[in-house]
Amino acid sequence: YNIIPQEGNINFPPPSPTPSRSFGWGVSGQSSTVRPRPQRDERELFRTSVQSVLNKLTVDKFDHLSNKLVVIFNEVDQLSMMKDAVTLLHKKSMSEPHFCNMYADLCKKITKETKTFPLPQSEKTVDVRQLILNRCQEVFESSLEPITQEDEPDEEIRLKQTRETFGNVVFLGALFNKALVPTTVITGCLDILLKKMDTSLKLRTPRGQSIAESCCEKFCLLFATTGKILDASPKSKTKADALINKIESNLKDATLAIRFKFMIKNLIEMRQKNWTPRRKEEGPKTIEDIHNEAWAQVLGIDLTKPSGTTTNTATTTSGGLKDSKEVAQSATKVVSTGGRTVVSRRIIQPEEAQQKHQPPQHKEHAAPPTTNTNTTTTTATVTTTAAVGVNTNSPPELYAKKSEALLSELFDSHDVDDAVSSLADFNIPSRANELVINGINMSLEKREEHRTLLTRFLISCQSKGLISEEQFRIGVSSILSSLPDLSLDVPFIHSFLGSFIAEALRNSSLSQQFVDEQIPNIVKDATHVDKLHSQIKNMLYK
Repeated sequence: YNIIPQEGNINFPPPSPTPSRSFGWGVSGQSSTVRPRPQRDERELFRTSVQSVLNKLTVDKFDHLSNKLVVIFNEVDQLSMMKDAVTLLHKKSMSEPHFCNMYADLCKKITKETKTFPLPQSEKTVDVRQLILNRCQEVFESSLEPITQEDEPDEEIRLKQTRETFGNVVFLGALFNKALVPTTVITGCLDILLKKMDTSLKLRTPRGQSIAESCCEKFCLLFATTGKILDASPKSKTKADALINKIESNLKDATLAIRFKFMIKNLIEMRQKNWTPRRKEEGPKTIEDIHNEAWAQVLGIDLTKPSGTTTNTATTTSGGLKDSKEVAQSATKVVSTGGRTVVSRRIIQPEEAQQKHQPPQHKEHAAPPTTNTNTTTTTATVTTTAAVGVNTNSPPELYAKKSEALLSELFDSHDVDDAVSSLADFNIPSRANELVINGINMSLEKREEHRTLLTRFLISCQSKGLISEEQFRIGVSSILSSLPDLSLDVPFIHSFLGSFIAEALRNSSLSQQFVDEQIPNIVKDATHVDKLHSQIKNMLYK
């Protein structure tokens, strides 16, 4: 088909020049124009730095970031800039009432460690605490009248501002609990809210009803936050009794919604129970707390119950370990009825291990046998000394199930790097020697590829500092102390342990002195020692 018209000539536009590589997208031979960034003044840079620190503030990072914020505040020499910083801090606390206690701690620290500023045309000075209270007062007084649709047509903005006014009440109560607000201010705020509520209820109008309900909720919220400290002082308790009696009289008002009547009743009931809330209030948590709760939920462990007791039979000299032999001999494994045995079919009880590995004593001075009363399903207890520092804050059964779940995931996924990263999140370095023991025990029931995987994993953890050299040696020593019993159930135990120790020697996780001197003292049986040394040499010179 002839698609070009015959009549007339068509003038095609010339091709656009190819962009020059040396000048970006500009024309060849000409420099491209770069739009300069707008220069920000010192005040804006200061606000940005303060907001950046506040956005990163958490319970875990509180010490570091609060110190950083104190340094920023001390560099300020203008009162207007300090007011900007206080406004950002107050706005952040109002938007996150869940963290008001943390922000109150921050205010207390900043007030204590920062300088004061002279007021213009006055000899008086003002500190951060006074600036924060001024901001709280401004928001409190402006929030006595609820935000209506006429004031703010956008419903989302209106709800956000309403939440911030309630957050201001919670923050004010948190400041009072940190002794940053005097008692007269709190009782004065409660009195103002109560009077505003009574006045609005008498109007018998929809707007008056809305104001009364808003004041009632703020009154209950502020009283619930500060009531325990108010009742601690006889003077403030008298004022608190009068306020409670006044608001209790509003329960008879028929115009007050049932929701707010129950709110008042709940406040009175909580005060009668010494300010114990009906539901436990969840405050900010550290990352370790969140991880422990998540694992406990997955593994079905109740962290509110007391954990099992740990037997500690290792002896020390001058605050340290005697040697790996004694630690290995004192390490015992306790498995309850129905538990899963992974080391040997023959379970050594604590008193039996103590009698077996300790020198004979005279009957008059013999120590009584220890018994384990723990009734958990499976409890692996490895006794250590203060040099290792067992973390008693984490329940032993929780760590045992955590490590078992981690090792099972390693054997399923074959991903060593992911397992190492997961172990770093545990943040329980003091129990790392149990991971070595549990890992070797579990691998004995797996295939050879899983045992190789475990060797890589444990040595990688030791090289990255997740398992110390001492803990690594303790874990291996406790397995070697059971070598004669293990050989009855696991025919390949000498081959596996030989390759494991040889790989540890290559990566400096174990020393040659441990192999030459300590293994014979731990195992004792010359036949097993010779077999193990032979396997180690074969793997090293393979």
